[in-house]
Order: sequence, then structure tokens, then C-alpha cells
Amino acid sequence: MKKTLLLAAIATVFNACTTDNVDLNEKHIETWELVRITGSQNQTSTTGNDMAFQEFYTIYEDSLFTKTRTTNTESWILTGTYNYMTYKNEKHIVFTYSELNPIIKNCSNNLKEVLKFSSKTESSNTSHMCNGPKLDYKKKEN
Repeated sequence: MKKTLLLAAIATVFNACTTDNVDLNEKHIETWELVRITGSQNQTSTTGNDMAFQEFYTIYEDSLFTKTRTTNTESWILTGTYNYMTYKNEKHIVFTYSELNPIIKNCSNNLKEVLKFSSKTESSNTSHMCNGPKLDYKKKEN
């Protein structure tokens, strides 16, 4: 039931943002799933259902994305735009949110969040460089 409500909410958000009636599945490019959380202080890692939350970035055409996070008691769906950039010969994706939210992780408390690619199928957040937890993501097969 929870997953059905979550999917309905995502569809509602994107239908409100699009001007045509194109099925969102046709515009879906890729999904990145959180696979490991490493603590900033003790370097202890958790994976799977042992993590404090589950999280996904779903990337769409037209530079749109959603970030979905669920815990045992709460869920969030954030939206915004994204772009790719290269810094020091390393590929990154920059997510820009439409409003501030505590689940946005960065070092400057703004609307941007950055993932650094370590391969075509693996990425991690950059907020661990300022004592936040390291969040590792894996690209899901479509």
C-alpha cells in the first residue's frame, strides 16, 4: 500500500509539471539506489534493510529528477533539475532542488546536492567531505 501511494504521488508531481500527456516511464532514463551508508565518525557501514533509510534518485529526460527517501515511519519525495559536470577529470551529477529539505545533503546548506561517479554504475555523495555520512549508490538495471 505504501509503495502504491508513493508511486501515485510521484506521478501526480510530474503530471503537474509536464505540459503533455507523455507516459513518465517513456521519459525515465535511470535510477540510482542507495546501497551503503558509512558513518563519518566511526566509519561503520550498513547495507540493505539495516540502513536507517532507503533512497533512490530517478532521473528523467528534460533534466528532471526525483529523490525518494523512506524510513520506517516517514517518506519524502523531492523534485528538481539536474546537470552533469566534470571537475578535476571526474564526472559528477548536480541535483538542484526546488525547495530546502533536511534530507538534502551537502556542505553548504543550499539547494544543490552532488554525486561523484566512481564508474558507470557506482556513485557517492560528496557531503562526507565535510563530516557527513558517505552514501554509496548503484545504478539499477532498467
